[in-house]
Amino acid sequence: MPVVPLGTQAYSRLASNNPDTRLVNLYMEEDQSGASPDQFQRLQRPGLTRLATVSGTIRAVYQSDNSISNDAIVVAGDKWFRLNGEEIVDIATVPSDGASVRMEATFERIGLITAGAFLVWDGTTVATVKLRDTLTENDPTKTLTDLPPIVDFSVLNGYFILTTASGVFYTLTPGEASVQALSYADAEARPDGTLAARRLRDDIFFFGADSIEVWQSTGDAKLPFQRASGRLVDRGCMSRDAVSTFDNSIVWVGDDGIVYRMSDVPERISNFGIEERIKRRTDDPSAWVFTTYGHKFYVLRIPGEGTFGFDAATKIWSEFSTLGATVWVPTTGMDTASGALAGDANGKLYRLDPRSSLDDGKPFQRLVTGTIALPAKPAPNSSIAIGVGSDDPAIFNLRWHDPRRGWSQSIELRSRGEGDILNAWRLGVARPPSRTFEISTVSPTAIRISGAVANEGWRV
Repeated sequence: MPVVPLGTQAYSRLASNNPDTRLVNLYMEEDQSGASPDQFQRLQRPGLTRLATVSGTIRAVYQSDNSISNDAIVVAGDKWFRLNGEEIVDIATVPSDGASVRMEATFERIGLITAGAFLVWDGTTVATVKLRDTLTENDPTKTLTDLPPIVDFSVLNGYFILTTASGVFYTLTPGEASVQALSYADAEARPDGTLAARRLRDDIFFFGADSIEVWQSTGDAKLPFQRASGRLVDRGCMSRDAVSTFDNSIVWVGDDGIVYRMSDVPERISNFGIEERIKRRTDDPSAWVFTTYGHKFYVLRIPGEGTFGFDAATKIWSEFSTLGATVWVPTTGMDTASGALAGDANGKLYRLDPRSSLDDGKPFQRLVTGTIALPAKPAPNSSIAIGVGSDDPAIFNLRWHDPRRGWSQSIELRSRGEGDILNAWRLGVARPPSRTFEISTVSPTAIRISGAVANEGWRV
């Protein structure tokens, strides 16, 4: 039994009856030091440090250095506010249906969609955008009516592009307070409606139930956008809130339950285990993006199944969780200039702290498993050696599992801090077809797990 393949990614398949591979609150990184037997080290995700507590569910977090405010902008319940440091500064009371909201900004305004209404804030006042029935802004006889319910929006060249469920979208011209009645188009090359809209470079992608349309800027003020010929994508979208701009691309959950990355042809990035979990979901999935130490994560929340992060650097999925809960506490979040922020359903706003081993003052579990295939006859397991690192002394727990025999009792192993090797001896006879090892800790210190070898010495 040589190198134990620890946490190659979060993977579970009920249909296979094979051991799960778990990588919980850890992510993989190539080890440049040469100390790891498998050339990888497993580092912990950031902890959650609370910044503020407000009334209501955190429905959105947004920040842009190129807009009217560099502050983090938050919607919680029916309150729209900004964070000046840790001070909460009210912006407005907004309509609320309890669902998540979307925010994006131009240089001069921040737009917000909530409960079907589209609102803009210019740094001083908040206005609900209406539809006007003339083409002349200064016409005193013009009348304003409500826009149809807006399901999503995006921003390109200073225009707010407002989409409706039918596929019709409206454009709010820079500097104007209302939408001209004729400022609309129909993203309906296929009659599947529109669920989401996102900008990628100079294109706007309209996500329908069965297809994705691409529209481009024309430079013509009278007809600012037109459909890009030959770029219809025959793949739909499951949920607006799982569509994210990610690593210079767009990632979404397709109508077929597969996670895709936008390319000339949609690129599948989910594994069969993630797709099985999406199929078993209890509600629509949602997603957000954060970065830590150069690792950019698409964080997919699958209700009833868990929260899973896809690492753009390694293409590996990890499981993110809160101790004692199925899913990770944050429901939404965003990278900001001062670091990632996230919010939860209980009105708590957090800063993601890469050096913290606590979630809101409580420990979180870091856990990894690895399975070794065995020959046809039982084999003695005389030892296992595990390479770890920690800021302070820490307690790790080790247990193992053989098919039809269940899990062993947990063994407590203590690291002395910094780099260390944890050794366990006389682990009994491993019976075919495999033995699975599980290593975990809840110690409140930053840790890494470099790898493990069985039945042989390991010195560094």
